[in-house]
Amino acid sequence: MHGEQLFYYKKNIMGQQEKYFNLISLQNAKIALVEPTPELVKQSSKYKHCLKLENETRSWIIAA
Repeated sequence: MHGEQLFYYKKNIMGQQEKYFNLISLQNAKIALVEPTPELVKQSSKYKHCLKLENETRSWIIAA
């Protein structure tokens, strides 16, 4: 994280990290824990711990 921005990389359909990144502005953002659906947890254990980030322009669900 740099200041009030969170940078992240996306993976392509092959599961490889892309060369580009996106960022989320955390200025005036709301952050909340989210309970993943049972279907998501069955797909992968990476969905056990999720956060919802919401700012003035958009919202994201992020798995940690």
